[in-house]
Amino acid sequence: MRMPGHSNARRPKLLFILIANKKTAIILTAVCILYAVSVLHFSSCATSGTRLHHGISTGEGFFYFKDKAISTGSAMRVFYYKPKEFTADRPILFFMHGADRKAAHIPKIAADVLEKCNILLILPEFSEELFPKVESYQYGSVRTKPKELWSFYVNDRIFQFVRQNTGTRQQKYHIWGNSAGAQFVHRQLLVGAHEHIEKAFASNAGVYTLPAMKQGSNRLQRGKLFYATAQKEARERGLEFNWQLITIPGCGHEPDDNMLGEVIRIILTSQN
Repeated sequence: MRMPGHSNARRPKLLFILIANKKTAIILTAVCILYAVSVLHFSSCATSGTRLHHGISTGEGFFYFKDKAISTGSAMRVFYYKPKEFTADRPILFFMHGADRKAAHIPKIAADVLEKCNILLILPEFSEELFPKVESYQYGSVRTKPKELWSFYVNDRIFQFVRQNTGTRQQKYHIWGNSAGAQFVHRQLLVGAHEHIEKAFASNAGVYTLPAMKQGSNRLQRGKLFYATAQKEARERGLEFNWQLITIPGCGHEPDDNMLGEVIRIILTSQN
């Protein structure tokens, strides 16, 4: 699986895996910034302000999704790939695209692997038109909108529609973001928007949420620093640290078969 985008020299890159757990808490206190990974009760607003357009059929496709975080009269596209043998007990994986905001091509590229592993892939398109600039996507509108309109909660509402439409028995979904999508995913967890997340994967983020901006000269160094900082904070506070750090030699900036294989392996291991 190859997801086109920014080019980069081939060198070891980071696949940084964040696993949401209600016992896990990461607190960064420098410069008066506090982030905590904790459970929020979100079911009361799972469908509020949401209008659904059409369903999910077998194979690749998309549906329009109207959400309260989007301006009135507009709807976002959500692309997907549903395997032929998909059943109610199979995993659901959300993929968060990069800064190019392109998602339409990915279901076709990933189709063979998804059929083989029988995983439903969901790809929300956070377009520049509906979610302008980095503020609305990578930073989730945290600094510009009230909490109920943060972009980080949109996926939970999409998941509720997916559950209703497919009849899945899954109570949670997995989520993987690459590059700008990795920024989205790790911040979604840090602000506590992970009630419906089973496992979260963040790879190749350009910048992480840390008090200091000197994070390293490349994405691998920055990812390792973010991981080490979280590990240290958890240890000093006596908290369970339920994250994993995986480096995959030979991977570049864009997701490839090795990265996808690791994501699926971990998902299926927890499934069995």
